[in-house]
Amino acid sequence: MKILFICDGNICRSPAAAAFLKANLNNNNIEVRSAGIYASAGRPMISLMQQVLQEHGLDSEHSSQKISSEHLTWADLIFTMTRPQKFILLSMVPTMADKVFTLQEYIDNPAQDISVPRAETIEAYRACAEFIQGGCQALYKKVHKVGP
Repeated sequence: MKILFICDGNICRSPAAAAFLKANLNNNNIEVRSAGIYASAGRPMISLMQQVLQEHGLDSEHSSQKISSEHLTWADLIFTMTRPQKFILLSMVPTMADKVFTLQEYIDNPAQDISVPRAETIEAYRACAEFIQGGCQALYKKVHKVGP
């Protein structure tokens, strides 16, 4: 299975989601990538999110990339961080409706978006990362049909 995480700039939420999901993987049956709808190629992850991932012992090396048709055809499942991002993707390629979801929608919490941290503080990024991590843990269980 191939999973693609999408956010706006591919410098915070989607690479963090990819890092958290990869941390749960104990086999090679799932591949994970991230990209951004409005990304500029080659930008590093926001330093505060890098710091949070490092606190979790996760790889924080990242170089942003803009979403491409190759990404869209590569992925079996595409997870956006927000409902507006999902609608943008579906307006671009309506035939993808069966594989595009918000992360929270897919794990049965459809009213929640994963927003950009509002404050430029480490606490705000930790809270965002915690929300993403919980979503990725639930996603892992759902994809692997582990537990209730």
